[in-house]
Amino acid sequence: QGKLEEAFVECQKALDIQLKALGENHSSTACTLHSIGEILCKQGKVEDATEFGEKALEIFLKNLGPDHPLTGQGNDLMDMIHAKSTKQKE
Repeated sequence: QGKLEEAFVECQKALDIQLKALGENHSSTACTLHSIGEILCKQGKVEDATEFGEKALEIFLKNLGPDHPLTGQGNDLMDMIHAKSTKQKE
């Protein structure tokens, strides 16, 4: 859990820099949003993970299209979040 929290803090720092330098709709920003969503999912924070994952996927779709590998990774993350959410509700 400690490593995930450390990774989360570092990703947040990177996101702040990317938002200022590249803007919120850049593919690199989406990669960091995706990473944060993955960390939050692993921590069991599915609502927060969903927010980051959906935003990343939206950017990937807009910038790269539905057939790009990063869009596929975004879809995989959303599937993982959904599975984790379903498991928590059981």
